Amino acid sequence: MRISRFKAIMEILEAQTHRRSIKTHLPLDAIVINPKARYIVVGRDARDMVWSIYRHQELYDDQTLAMFNGPPGRPGRIVSRPDRDIRDYYLHFLETGDLPGFGFEPFWPHIAGWWSVRRLPNVLLVHYAKLKADLAGEIRRIADFLEIEIDAATFSAVVEHSTFDYMRDNCAPENRLVFNKGVNGRWKDILSSSEVARCDEVAAQYLPPNCAHWLATGELPE
Repeated sequence: MRISRFKAIMEILEAQTHRRSIKTHLPLDAIVINPKARYIVVGRDARDMVWSIYRHQELYDDQTLAMFNGPPGRPGRIVSRPDRDIRDYYLHFLETGDLPGFGFEPFWPHIAGWWSVRRLPNVLLVHYAKLKADLAGEIRRIADFLEIEIDAATFSAVVEHSTFDYMRDNCAPENRLVFNKGVNGRWKDILSSSEVARCDEVAAQYLPPNCAHWLATGELPE
């Protein structure tokens, strides 16, 4: 994704006056694990991930597609709107590992890579379902990992500002594309029971059993 010039990105990072924060979609083998940094890795059930990405692609306008595909020498495939319905998109992903027109790195190796370093003291796994179910508790867990003392007087505001609805309603207009519904399980009324189960079967081919269980449920092994 060369949608911003490297120099501009570095200038933004250098200008941060607080504890520096960097968001990335890079896989483990493209990241330097530095003991001075801390890594928060967010996972989500593969079925929910597919539904979310499909919705993103549906909303791409011509300007967004031009931004993704326009930089000279862009690596990888062309980004596009979906060329099939959501069910076929999902089944194609399960059988090929490919998200048609999305253009990101393969999903299963990405998850497996970060799972492999989960026991490092500076790596924390966070799950989307847990954030939805207990946002305050997960914020406390993240703060503890980052050794940030929670200010009781402002904590309720921190939780409110971290909700999906608040971020969607208060972001810049050009960023609203990334916000849809923020809910899980939209696939339940579309997929058959065998199509739902097929995702677990494919996950078992690529991920250790405890990793596959965490990705589907958010439950970490002891």
